[in-house]
Amino acid sequence: MAVDTDRDLACGRALDEVWDQLDHPTEHGRTCAHCTKARESLLLLREATGLLVEEPDPPALDLTSKIMAAVRADVRRKEMFDLPGTGIDISEQAIARVIRAAADQVPGVRARRCVVRVSVQDDRLALSVDLSVAVAYESVIQDAVDQVRLRAIAACEQRIGIRLSELSVLVEDIYGGDQ
Repeated sequence: MAVDTDRDLACGRALDEVWDQLDHPTEHGRTCAHCTKARESLLLLREATGLLVEEPDPPALDLTSKIMAAVRADVRRKEMFDLPGTGIDISEQAIARVIRAAADQVPGVRARRCVVRVSVQDDRLALSVDLSVAVAYESVIQDAVDQVRLRAIAACEQRIGIRLSELSVLVEDIYGGDQ
């Protein structure tokens, strides 16, 4: 049987191993930053699912998929970047989520794929982003793309504190207004 390494943390430990030792972590589990972050996320997950068990009404159909997406997303966060001057770490995935949310705020635009590349230039984080969107057929595409650019740039600067060095917006689909 092949070993599934997609769930391994950066330190090499399997997420399942951290889960099994959740209440009684090993010395490595207590001192490793990767295991500690994973354990904190898993504790929150255990608490959230415990609340769901106690909830009298059945959860929404998409709740389980949202919880699992959050768990998988946390495991996929391979590299974290320190936000300059804050002591806060952020992942490329979190940055992409902020950019997609900003694009989704533009009327007639739906954000799709967002690829973020982070580099360090002159001791500052530099972001290069490729964002694909779908635009409603009744929208003026150039105006929509301009608004996406403005909102994405503002969101990165105001919500994350990082300036975009490059933003490429690709309109990959046109959709009907009621879809």
